[in-house]
Amino acid sequence: MGAEKYAIYYNNCEELDTKIKVGEVIDKIEYDYSMFHLSIDCFWTKTVANRLNPKKTEDARWLTVDTLQI
Repeated sequence: MGAEKYAIYYNNCEELDTKIKVGEVIDKIEYDYSMFHLSIDCFWTKTVANRLNPKKTEDARWLTVDTLQI
């Protein structure tokens, strides 16, 4: 597992108390802010354990596709 995939895996274990499988990159998001350039690689992921337990947030909720601006 490469460093990027491991970081995603580890972060999900820490933040959501779950195990995931990290797949391939599906997109790259680029955005220019006035002070810096942001570049984010987006990966396919799948939960291996059927649970998500947000540990470090006050408010967690699921979003439907209809609520996202695509």
